[in-house]
Amino acid sequence: TCRDIVCGAVSGYTMSGDGVAWGQTPQRFGCCLLECNVLKGHLRPDEPRVSNKRLHVRTYRGNDLGQQQAEQSLYYSRIMETRLHWTVQMNKPEVMLREKMSLFWMNHFVIEAYKKVYYPQSVYNFLKYFRENAWGNFKKMVSDVSVSPAMLIYLDGIYNQGLAPNENYAREIMQLFAIGVVDKDGKANYTQADVEGVAHALTGWTVDATAPAPDVLPGKYDKTRHDSFFQKIFDGVNRQYNLTASGASMDKDLIDHIFDQRGDQIAWYICSKLYQYCVYHDITGKAERDIIDAM
Repeated sequence: TCRDIVCGAVSGYTMSGDGVAWGQTPQRFGCCLLECNVLKGHLRPDEPRVSNKRLHVRTYRGNDLGQQQAEQSLYYSRIMETRLHWTVQMNKPEVMLREKMSLFWMNHFVIEAYKKVYYPQSVYNFLKYFRENAWGNFKKMVSDVSVSPAMLIYLDGIYNQGLAPNENYAREIMQLFAIGVVDKDGKANYTQADVEGVAHALTGWTVDATAPAPDVLPGKYDKTRHDSFFQKIFDGVNRQYNLTASGASMDKDLIDHIFDQRGDQIAWYICSKLYQYCVYHDITGKAERDIIDAM
């Protein structure tokens, strides 16, 4: 099974069920996963049957209280249906590994549906993104999540503008999503000034509530809300930052810069999270650290 393969690969055990020796080196970790039959064909589940149409309908923008309340009730049930549908998928062998990796990414780039994001369209599309990119490029994932509607709403990116930046997402991308508070030797990975610089660089993004179906509530860049002042992030050099997705003029893409400056730490951080999720929560021992270094 995939679980046996993962555990054998990272613990050094050899399994001989079909005459193939698994787990000879830590490098086999990724290879074993990719050789599993469950990945062949890149199977993805259909959208939730009952919610399919509602997940692609533009939100009500009028003042009718009854219609507003009816929509709120529908939203609650649609989020529950999305959750139920996902739970069923995680128990189907043909898509199980992909769905459980989607769970890993949803817990890594965490949002709160009921308390904050509210819109089932955005919640579902957030999950759908990880489902379609479960084995994707991590840097691109960080970049895409930074301007995803669910994350823009959850960590107040929609309020991050001009000379009044909101630091919520900038702090989380440093602390939880990409780098971690300290490196593997206990040294700080960033400063408060870095957080402030990232927050300024990310200003200007919001959610378009007027977009037509089927792609409702997409992320939207508004140049008039962007702080174009130069920022010093990590290396002390003044630059104009933005994201390539905005199409705005800039000296450097912000996510490229973060990965250029903290690439080794980012790799160690996300590999340690994967190890804790797939194998064991405790990574304080030398053997675990050696495996993560190799990964």
